[in-house]
Amino acid sequence: MLKLWGVQTELLVPNSAEAADAENLEAVLPNERALIYVKRVTHLKLKASVQRMQARGLPPRVVLCADTTVALDGDILGKPTSAAHARRMLAEASAVLPESVLSANVSPENGCTARAP
Repeated sequence: MLKLWGVQTELLVPNSAEAADAENLEAVLPNERALIYVKRVTHLKLKASVQRMQARGLPPRVVLCADTTVALDGDILGKPTSAAHARRMLAEASAVLPESVLSANVSPENGCTARAP
């Protein structure tokens, strides 16, 4: 969408040394509700992205981070562990989507915005 508006973007993805830390950001905490989870993870991604930008010596820029999760009956589905698991998740979720999709985006300038069903 940003490109459609003529906004130049650059991905600030983790390198191989940062990959495990980036994956750990998405760990679900015990009894964590989906909306709280998606907001928390989005804020952690923003913090990590700003730190990554600084560590790489990049000039300060606007950073936008987002996360989306799917929850069924309050349970966060998370990432599938196999192709078969992914098929089961899609089958379970297909009956209730988009009601189970939660998204959040955040930037230092604009705070956090979340969307839930």
